[in-house]
Amino acid sequence: MSTDPTKMLKLDSEEVSKNLLNRQNKSSFLKFSEFNDVKSTIAKELFICSPCDEGVARNGGRRGARFAPLALKNILQRMQLPQGHDLQATILELQPFPEFVQATDFKSANSKPFDDFQTNQQQSVAKAMQLVSPRQLIHLGGGHDHVYPLLMALSEKYQNHYKKMIIINLDAHTDTRVDPVNHSGTPFRQLAKNSKLPFDLYQIGIKNFANPKDNFAWSYPHAQQIRIEGNSFAAIESQLHLISQENCPIILSLDADYLSSSVMEAVSAVAIEGGHWETVLQILSWYKDLNQELNVLGVYEYNPLYDNLSQKGARVLANLIYNFLI
Repeated sequence: MSTDPTKMLKLDSEEVSKNLLNRQNKSSFLKFSEFNDVKSTIAKELFICSPCDEGVARNGGRRGARFAPLALKNILQRMQLPQGHDLQATILELQPFPEFVQATDFKSANSKPFDDFQTNQQQSVAKAMQLVSPRQLIHLGGGHDHVYPLLMALSEKYQNHYKKMIIINLDAHTDTRVDPVNHSGTPFRQLAKNSKLPFDLYQIGIKNFANPKDNFAWSYPHAQQIRIEGNSFAAIESQLHLISQENCPIILSLDADYLSSSVMEAVSAVAIEGGHWETVLQILSWYKDLNQELNVLGVYEYNPLYDNLSQKGARVLANLIYNFLI
């Protein structure tokens, strides 16, 4: 008696779909609820997504980072939570930049629309923090230019309560470029020019070959730029301990090109001698032990268009975010 293989395939497919649906109904995944900009919401976790790579293009980089928030969110939603955990995160989806500017034209582009766009993002971030009052904030770019409106919003939040804030930037680039327009390579210089709250900027993973000399020219009396050498956690642990003694808020910013190309090819500028993802994991563990009122992690510059079919880069970043949350 012969069996029609197409019917078998259909039956197998239906059975698999049924089993997967049943498994999903029994599973505990990270759940997102949309941000309500009218009423206050109680949520320990606030995700802010900035699906825009205009700043990357203005810096001469490859477009595609605008797809990062969606790619990372999709993986995070499929990750199992430990027994007894139930995370209900609020998510704010910011609007992308409306004006498309070709990467080759970025130096001659009109700066005002992009500057206004960053101001609007700063206001949206500030409002979200006020209405949600999260314990943990995860910011998903987009280019690293998005860290600027986030930090400006935090600067305003903290300026009447602290003498300064500390930013730890894990990155191959200082992102302190001196350019006629603002972009993904200028956020910390913009902050130094516009923040009313003093800050210390600790740079980890910086590569000399990836930074022009102007990046290190820094003469802002209320803002220090301090470079920390070392690719392993053991090499930087003593300096992190000193940072933890400061009585001020500490913010983490992870540019995906900090990570070694062995795990992260999906960026505009691949880091051949980049840092280890295990080092980032240990830094996150150190950071969570600080017991701050608000923990902030920004993840930027991941470009899904250049990831492999296994989404290795996205999975590495999602794993880091997962460990930050749990």
